[in-house]
Amino acid sequence: MRIHFVLIIFFCSTLFISHDLMAQDLANLKNEVEKILEFDYSLHFEEGEGLWLGVIDGDSTFIFKVGNMIHDSLINFQVGSVSKIFTAELINAALAKKNLSTSDKISNHLELHKEYGEITFDQLITHRSNLPKDPYFFGRHNKNPDNPYESYPDSLIVPELNRYSELYQPENLNEFNYGNLNYALLGLLTERIEEKDYCELIKEKYQAQFPSIRCSDRADSLSFGFDKAGQLGYPWDFPGFAPSEGLSMNVIDLTNYVRSEFEKQSEFESIKISKNLYHEAPWYIIKQKRNREIYSFSGTTSIHSVFVCMNKENKTAVVMMRNSGKGILHLPLTILSMVDDTKKKNK
Repeated sequence: MRIHFVLIIFFCSTLFISHDLMAQDLANLKNEVEKILEFDYSLHFEEGEGLWLGVIDGDSTFIFKVGNMIHDSLINFQVGSVSKIFTAELINAALAKKNLSTSDKISNHLELHKEYGEITFDQLITHRSNLPKDPYFFGRHNKNPDNPYESYPDSLIVPELNRYSELYQPENLNEFNYGNLNYALLGLLTERIEEKDYCELIKEKYQAQFPSIRCSDRADSLSFGFDKAGQLGYPWDFPGFAPSEGLSMNVIDLTNYVRSEFEKQSEFESIKISKNLYHEAPWYIIKQKRNREIYSFSGTTSIHSVFVCMNKENKTAVVMMRNSGKGILHLPLTILSMVDDTKKKNK
């Protein structure tokens, strides 16, 4: 497999860096990533397909391309479920602005059937509302399997919830059950509280610092991509699910955003999902050996795959964006381990 690299280096706040990737010979970085791809993973890139990666190590940020993609680093990718991270911040800011609490009931702001009357903002944000992953009978509105959300505008969300309220089981509130519907509702709630369009709120809060971020349908340009069969496909539309799935941004801005997350603390409790996996809204935490905690999130559409992982203690992170729906596997985690191991050796 022939791998092509384009490297962009962003110099941050220091001129003399001795314990991170900036101090390494550039060829070493290329060689290490190439070895991971060659020996640990079997990735086949279609003509025009590849990866954009952002690697953070302390004060240094590296952005580079792998594979055959023709797009430069300014191209937007749909980030899929990574959109939820931004929506969680947006609703928290809206609640604080209006002196509301995450423990408040959402039925105070949406015209919901009484069956949903006990659901709180907190339970939506932490995926403990016991609502279904997608709306009840979501598939009945799906006119295009290659674009599953395009026929589900936000005007359908509450009426359809109320229509099938007898299916809801409120007795199972507080059980973790990941759902896109939770965050579609949070988008509606944000609009109600702020009295503004969700996409405009995203623009107001983030675009000054991260210029490329926007709802996908308002993006100036989106990377084309390939579906799991290797066929060229089109971006998805999210008229009702942008807060859950439908944001887009480029690798530079997403990497810079991840850097801004190093010092943030979650306002929500850590919920155990499995032996080594926890949810600390909005992030997932992978607990590894020697108390190593990796914060992660992933998002996938039919033609884009995005994965973010970071070690807050080490101030290291990897952002990977692939113009393919085939996914990314654990490649970013492997690269992050390489960065952390190198950092440890150089101490």
